[in-house]
Amino acid sequence: MARETFQIGDLSAVIGDNEGYSGHRAGYNGVHRLTHRTNPKSLFTVTGLNLEHYGFFGSHQYILMFDRTDGIRFSHSPSGGGPPSATETAWDWQFIIPDYEVAEEYGYRGRVVYRERCSQAEVLKEYESWRATL
Repeated sequence: MARETFQIGDLSAVIGDNEGYSGHRAGYNGVHRLTHRTNPKSLFTVTGLNLEHYGFFGSHQYILMFDRTDGIRFSHSPSGGGPPSATETAWDWQFIIPDYEVAEEYGYRGRVVYRERCSQAEVLKEYESWRATL
């Protein structure tokens, strides 16, 4: 079973392969857990970064930023992502390329911020600060 824990600043993340273990369902690789120093409960359910959570979580918030609006589309499933998160709306995003060319590379940049709750002005400042680095 391959998984490692990484820490930077206030955040701790567990990143791993598809194998299951206590607290993580088999078949989902990537970010298994994401916690903040002041909130030990993982942002994600047993399927990891599956975006079945979005927005406010108690005294914390999850902010998802993109370097563009063109081609980015948000979608959700009101029935959730299946047990045990079936009561929570599953949020996803898609990168739409209407007139794509075969063998052409397309992409976008995104950033996730998980922090204690803050004002809309602080969120915008966080976004503008990130955009200035691109």
